Amino acid sequence: DQGHMIIDAHINGKPMRCMFDTGANEFFTIDQLSRCGVKIASHKKPDGYASGWAGKPVPVWKATVPIKVGTITRNLDVRAAQEGPG
Repeated sequence: DQGHMIIDAHINGKPMRCMFDTGANEFFTIDQLSRCGVKIASHKKPDGYASGWAGKPVPVWKATVPIKVGTITRNLDVRAAQEGPG
């Protein structure tokens, strides 16, 4: 409805509906990755910061996870934040 493409993917072997954006990096919330069995050590120092929503930097943690879309599977470096955009 808002011009975003929603796809069915498998993250770490678990099904997830994802927003596909050709101009964005692989980005999830810690909770989304946790539901797929990917543990993020968010109690540790973040690996970096994303350009934040409303001008605030957002701490992110990195992980490498297998992502499958259709017949294509890749191990991709993803970033995870505590929460998604507002």
